[in-house]
Amino acid sequence: MNIQIKENKNLTIAFLAILLAGFLGAVQGTFVKIAVKEIPPFSFTFIRFFLASIIMLPFFLKEKFSLKKGLVIMFFISLLGTVNVVFYAFGVRLTDVNIGAVLYTTVPIITAILSFL
Repeated sequence: MNIQIKENKNLTIAFLAILLAGFLGAVQGTFVKIAVKEIPPFSFTFIRFFLASIIMLPFFLKEKFSLKKGLVIMFFISLLGTVNVVFYAFGVRLTDVNIGAVLYTTVPIITAILSFL
């Protein structure tokens, strides 16, 4: 009985986390559109990644890892995603949020193709 309650609690937490991630992803375009009106796109992107790095740093330091050759190659491929965020900030500044979202969602497809090659 106790195990069932714990599993239900974990499922509820997971469901709420998915809802939160979906909500934050849904409002991202509008937030970026408003932000780049006030902040230059490069500065906005820097602030965004800086805050994300601060949040992720404890998790990164907690894990023990070693740099392997494949990881270094994957790092450079992931820089394409970083370039996408910068271009997204510039693009949303010049066009509609909906068009920016369509372009932004094509990046995983392009990354998958480049990773395969």
